[in-house]
Amino acid sequence: MNRIEPCIARNCEAVFLGALPSATAAPSVDFLSRADAVEISDEASGLSMASQAKPRFALITRIRDEIEHQSFETPERIEGTVERLLELVEWAR
Repeated sequence: MNRIEPCIARNCEAVFLGALPSATAAPSVDFLSRADAVEISDEASGLSMASQAKPRFALITRIRDEIEHQSFETPERIEGTVERLLELVEWAR
């Protein structure tokens, strides 16, 4: 787990608003020298990775189906690929 300490609300609000506490208002913690901390559980980290993997898996599945049904290589896609390759060849000269 990663641990990030919580921000002290009174001092963080001043920072977010772009204001520093006045010299007369002595904060209990030096908020300029402290970093915030957050603790992320292994379960939350795993759920985050899983939610990112679902759209990727759906894309891969769709492309595999298109390849299997011979609908992936369209004239437009082939033309676009050839154009990009020609641009790369011209750029490399």
